[in-house]
Amino acid sequence: MLPRVSEFESRHGVLRFRDSGGDGCALVLLHGSSYSMSVFSHLFANELGRSFRLIALDLPGHGLSEDALDPMASYSVTGFADCVEDLSTHLGLTSYSVFGWSLGGHVAIEVAARGAPVNGLVLSGTPPVSPGMFGALSGFKLSSGLTLASKRHFALRDAGKFESICIGQGSRRYVGDLMRADGRVRQNFAKTLMRGECHEQKRFVETTSVPVCLLNGAHDPFVRSSHLDRLKLGSPAATHIVVENAGHAVFHEQPAIFTRIVCDFLNPKAKSFQAA
Repeated sequence: MLPRVSEFESRHGVLRFRDSGGDGCALVLLHGSSYSMSVFSHLFANELGRSFRLIALDLPGHGLSEDALDPMASYSVTGFADCVEDLSTHLGLTSYSVFGWSLGGHVAIEVAARGAPVNGLVLSGTPPVSPGMFGALSGFKLSSGLTLASKRHFALRDAGKFESICIGQGSRRYVGDLMRADGRVRQNFAKTLMRGECHEQKRFVETTSVPVCLLNGAHDPFVRSSHLDRLKLGSPAATHIVVENAGHAVFHEQPAIFTRIVCDFLNPKAKSFQAA
């Protein structure tokens, strides 16, 4: 059974989230562009939900949260990071880990780069890139999916195609979320990343002492694997894991493998994730 939906007032409007509660270490879950916390619902019921206090947030313009009053400020790497900071303050979190998928991974990097009490980052479908066109192109593949990711207005067929690319061929479970999302997010977010209106993400993962796990599908349609292979991760505890038979959403396509890797990675006494 999913925990109830709660809400709080952030710097960027009223936001809604689910919190499993309990005494476990907090793990904040950040969804991808145009999705919502509902994409993580199955994780609350598996071993991840039994091992951690899971907190899934609807970012502004997504799911049950409000659309932004100031889209240029809110629908940005820094605006979404503000929301995660406000959530941690609201809940009184003194430390937490973050799993960020796709857009959510870029937000997670920004939160950690600000010096928030993040004790572990798991990034999936998120190439840490340098600002500028060249920096972005080094991390992302040019594709129809990338074109859709920046399209403001979705027709129903656009939502279906985007979900097939992101979640898996034929998936239509989250089309409602995709149609609900404020298309100005897709229009604005990537621009702020490319303009460097945030911490330099590639530099951060290469110099930080925060443990970082890059967890990607072997067939991710958005991410250039060669870019990830060239990264020199800064933390001795950092790792890059590629999961076979998975694309952009490892946590959805291979949930058992994903859960084992995350549980092991965020537990410093465990080592089995290295053999995944």
